[in-house]
Amino acid sequence: MLKRLRETDDKAYADRRTDEVETQAAPFDALSALNSMIGQGDDVAPVASPSPPSAAALPQHDDLVQSTDDAEEDRPQSAEPSIRAAVDGARPELAGLLEQVGPMFQAALVFPGASSPPTEFAAAIRRMSETTAALTRQVVQGSKEADEAWAMERVQPCVARLVAEEWRIVAMSVPPGGDRDSACSAAVAIDRLRGPVSAAMDVRSLLHVGGEASLPIEAVAVVARLCSEASMYAERVEQFVPGMEVSPDLFLLNAVQFAQAETAAFHARFPGATRDVGAAFLVHALQSVALAFGRHSRGILRAMTDAETSQKRAGLEALIRGDTFKSGFPTAEVTSDARTVTGRMAAMAAHVLRSLSGEKA
Repeated sequence: MLKRLRETDDKAYADRRTDEVETQAAPFDALSALNSMIGQGDDVAPVASPSPPSAAALPQHDDLVQSTDDAEEDRPQSAEPSIRAAVDGARPELAGLLEQVGPMFQAALVFPGASSPPTEFAAAIRRMSETTAALTRQVVQGSKEADEAWAMERVQPCVARLVAEEWRIVAMSVPPGGDRDSACSAAVAIDRLRGPVSAAMDVRSLLHVGGEASLPIEAVAVVARLCSEASMYAERVEQFVPGMEVSPDLFLLNAVQFAQAETAAFHARFPGATRDVGAAFLVHALQSVALAFGRHSRGILRAMTDAETSQKRAGLEALIRGDTFKSGFPTAEVTSDARTVTGRMAAMAAHVLRSLSGEKA
């Protein structure tokens, strides 16, 4: 799938790859640039990406985490010539850097927070970047893509979002007075996320578009996040309902089948759609399932916490064991909500196509 995507990818990447071979420039590595800002050095194995600027040309980490007042005082009125020249020659790489490290900085704003000492803020970024680098290598190696540098360039921002989202959600769920540092570090531990990522790679091999196995590798992060949430939900339900076997694998299989069925319906409605369009719709269908599940599962887990009386517990247990749930999961409600979204997306696509063809909407 990556080779097919690469053939239809924009020409800019191919041009940059040609330039890299001709000039033998050192590859640009977003995580290494980030590590140079936080003083980590070479602890994380390099992740190859297209060329230019050296990490030394990028802003220092202290400038990014200093207090707001200091930042206002020290902010230059115009860009330094060296920075301006580097930006002019490496705009795609700079955009890639921001895409990869941005989610980590946003998660660190939740914890340890903007007012935390720079060393604590940097330590949080370092933990997330270490996990991102390791998981990215695992995903790319599992994909068997011949051009690992190109695959890593596409995958790394997606894995960074997954890691940052885990950090952010756990940080927000820790009760006042709890040990957020330990909880967040455990949330992004490589051993903890390796399982969901491996499961996502297995799911990727099951999905089909146009009769062929096909899912953009970037969607691995979406599926991994769904795997992680489903596993945590299953653990809580099994604790609440004694003796009940809750199957996150069955839920994930139902999610995959739903996404595939919705994509098949999309292709039937738009038979001229390319496989890449179908793959993009498939990803959106999976994202819709993930968001719908997140909303329903949080409501159920909250009800478990609030079920103080035996009567409330019995009622909630009966609901979870009932016909509307499947192996402990609210599968019917989740897919119903997701189908509403995918249906409206297909309707929007039809409206756009009619507009482009000159027909009245």
